Amino acid sequence: MCGASNTRTVNKTTPARIALAWVLAQKPWIVPIPGTTKLHRLTENVGAAEVELTSDDLRKISDALASIKVEVTATPRTWPRAPVSERAAGGDHSASATQPRPVERKRHGY
Repeated sequence: MCGASNTRTVNKTTPARIALAWVLAQKPWIVPIPGTTKLHRLTENVGAAEVELTSDDLRKISDALASIKVEVTATPRTWPRAPVSERAAGGDHSASATQPRPVERKRHGY
């Protein structure tokens, strides 16, 4: 943990840093891998390691997450079937497209 002088409080940081700090607080072996193409966002993301969430902060976040109702409106079986031309190009989102496909292995002459 960072010392108090180096620790950013939740009130003085960005939502992105709070989200990444929450992920980091879940388990010591979980490492978030946020993607960005902007240097200022990378700097912001790295700053999440300096955010120390208290047990009260974590409880508030957990309570807020628990209050969100998740509804699934589409599953692979209910997705519209792509036209044959798209299925041939790999755009098939039907249930059969979720089945594992055999892997073609290239043979090397060495």
